[in-house]
Amino acid sequence: MYAGNFGTFIFTTVAVLGLPYIKPWSLRFGIPAICMVVAMVIFLSGSCRYKRNRPDGSPLTILLRVLVASASKFFKQRPVDVNHYYGVQEYAAVVNVLPPIRCWRCFEKAAIILPDRPLEQQKQNRWKLCALIEVRNAQYLIYMIPMAMAFTFGGLLSSLSHTYFIEQAKNMNHKVGSLTLPITVLFWLYAQARQHFPKLYFGFASCWPNARSYGPIIGIAVSMMLGVLCCITAASVESRRLDVVRKHGLLDKPDDTIPMSVFWLLPQYILLGAADGVLELSTAAFLNNYFILPWTQFMLTFTSLGQGLGCIGSVLCVYIVGKLSERGGNPSWFQGTLNESRLDKYYWTLAWLIASNIVPYIVLRFWYAHMRKKGRRFSWGGSMVLLLLDVCGRG
Repeated sequence: MYAGNFGTFIFTTVAVLGLPYIKPWSLRFGIPAICMVVAMVIFLSGSCRYKRNRPDGSPLTILLRVLVASASKFFKQRPVDVNHYYGVQEYAAVVNVLPPIRCWRCFEKAAIILPDRPLEQQKQNRWKLCALIEVRNAQYLIYMIPMAMAFTFGGLLSSLSHTYFIEQAKNMNHKVGSLTLPITVLFWLYAQARQHFPKLYFGFASCWPNARSYGPIIGIAVSMMLGVLCCITAASVESRRLDVVRKHGLLDKPDDTIPMSVFWLLPQYILLGAADGVLELSTAAFLNNYFILPWTQFMLTFTSLGQGLGCIGSVLCVYIVGKLSERGGNPSWFQGTLNESRLDKYYWTLAWLIASNIVPYIVLRFWYAHMRKKGRRFSWGGSMVLLLLDVCGRG
């Protein structure tokens, strides 16, 4: 494993430092194209040995089924006896993963077995009867919706590496002595921070009591704090860059090289990589704690959707911030050239937006933990957990 990681590290280092020095563009793009073709051939050569698992059904469809089934039994009373719910024994096997919860208990009606019809007949209509484990997953899915803001802001922050950060680096000094380093070095360092910083965080978090439960939760908050530090650092570096531009009279010369090393951007790229990496790994660990397959895979896609919306929404964010900055007859922060713009103020705005999301996230997480803890104790005419374990034991 270590030899493979070291080989990957050496290969990517050589590619990042070597490819930009290849002058013919056809050859510069041809080498990666050949590598991609070779990788595709290797991938396809093993396709006959890949496992093909039948799809388990869309969790989104299950959520809709739970909503429809609970609505159809809206006027039914929740039974006291847990055996009147469908799928009790299957749920008892994962009760420690998905404990009973106090909120959204109306969805539990989707699992009620009606006494006036045979069970086999009710099971045939999956939009009228859902298993208890499906109800639990649907409840936890709804809990995740308010947390989507964390993923959206993560995508908004991540979009900076391919937009304004690149514009900042384009006309800065790339020389280190007599050697000219390409911009791809910054992306390589970003990738290294994204890969290794989460390992450092979870290695440190493993020393905590109950680290499996609290490590991912705190990790998401840490990623947002790293995002705030990244924006503050980027704002400070941009303020310094604008000072250098004014000092050397380069405001009207956007294509001239600015006498400021591109490595001033290194801290913000490293912080951005660390924030993205910790958010990605913490989210995966969090979902693994709160959901079971195939819901975990679906929720990973759900978080990717939130991040993607953040990346797309960065365009709308720039437009809104630009319009707000023009209020009072002031010039917009976004002008025709980077030297005339005020990206530093935009970075400060992003820092405040992300920081303002940290407090609601922490409050929401404590509320979730409180509801989850109380859910382990609440009863349906007795202890829910004890009843489930008793049913499981009898089965």
